[in-house]
Order: sequence, then C-alpha cells, then structure tokens
Amino acid sequence: MSSVVELYEETSRVDREDLEEAMEQELLDLKILVDEDIMHIGLQLDDAKTALVTTGEYADAQWYRDATAAKKIKGHLSQQIQNLIGAIKRRRKESLDVVQFETMREVLKEILTEEQEQEVWDLFVSRMKEIEV
Repeated sequence: MSSVVELYEETSRVDREDLEEAMEQELLDLKILVDEDIMHIGLQLDDAKTALVTTGEYADAQWYRDATAAKKIKGHLSQQIQNLIGAIKRRRKESLDVVQFETMREVLKEILTEEQEQEVWDLFVSRMKEIEV
C-alpha cells in the first residue's frame, strides 16, 4: 500500500479512508504538501487578478473557475487532515491521562494505608464529578 503522501503526489487526490488509515507523521507531511498547493494556486489567482488590473487582460474564464474550485477543494482536504491530526492528538492525550491516572493510583496504594487511599480516592471521585457538571 502506498502512503497517502505518495498517493497525493501521484493523483492530487486522497480518499477519506486513506486519510483515516494514515499515521500522524504521514498526515503532517501531507498537510504541508496540500497547504503548499493551496498557496501556489492562490499565487496564480493573484497573478491573474494583477494582470487584469495592470493590463486589462482577463485570465481564461474556465482556468479561473477550475483554479478557484481546486483551491476550495484542497482547502477542505487541508481541514480534514487537520481534524484527523487533532483527533490523533486527543486520543494520545486521553491514553496518557489514563496511564498517569493509573500510576497515581498505584503510588497512593504504596504510600498510604488502605483507609487513607480510599479516602483520597473518594475525594478525587467527588471532585471529578463536580468538574464534569
């Protein structure tokens, strides 16, 4: 299977399923490429606007529509990639939170008596319930 970066470089397209299967670094690399493409298209559109102002010459209408549509589509792709990167980071943080939580519970068991540990645990649970409200 090709990476999403290779697929994008070959076809300028990537399916949602391919994005969802990609690793975080692949998504980061792909986002850079997509954002570069968006910038490049934007510069071409700006050049066309400048040419209109300075020379009065319009760009080819079909090219202009296609370029504008491509920029919009790539913008949506960039946002999809960013959302997936954010989801990966949230999942990683949640996993880390669970590990930290379990580690803290183990430490409490080592240094406190069973009654103290239960008292700390009950207080913790009640505070967490307050935060969730």
